[in-house]
Amino acid sequence: MAFSWLQQVDVTATTDTAGEALTKGAAVARNAVTGLIYLANAQTGYDETRSPCIGFSWDAYAIGATNVSVITEGRLEGASGLTPGQPVYLGETAGTVTSTAPTTSGDIAQEVGRAKTATQFDVHLGPALGVA
Repeated sequence: MAFSWLQQVDVTATTDTAGEALTKGAAVARNAVTGLIYLANAQTGYDETRSPCIGFSWDAYAIGATNVSVITEGRLEGASGLTPGQPVYLGETAGTVTSTAPTTSGDIAQEVGRAKTATQFDVHLGPALGVA
């Protein structure tokens, strides 16, 4: 299912450039060295300069697109398997979210929202915590 925005509370239009193709509603991170926007990922061995998740892509952007907009607060639809009322975490696959916090040592556990339904969640970005 494709992601769609049900509510956009805080849209941050940046002057940053997409470092890779970004899909609408994907979890994104900013590379601390280059400033480029990439898909966020909680997986072990992931490039540490790209974490944590800073928000979700407002739209689809091609690699090299400028003025990428990032949503830091709002309601997003298009996820699956969420449990209403429970936390939503940054996933181990680039750009995704999950209802289960990563448990692999070295991964990042970052709560990125709270489920409203099995397919919708409110975006609330928490701190990125390393999994021991």
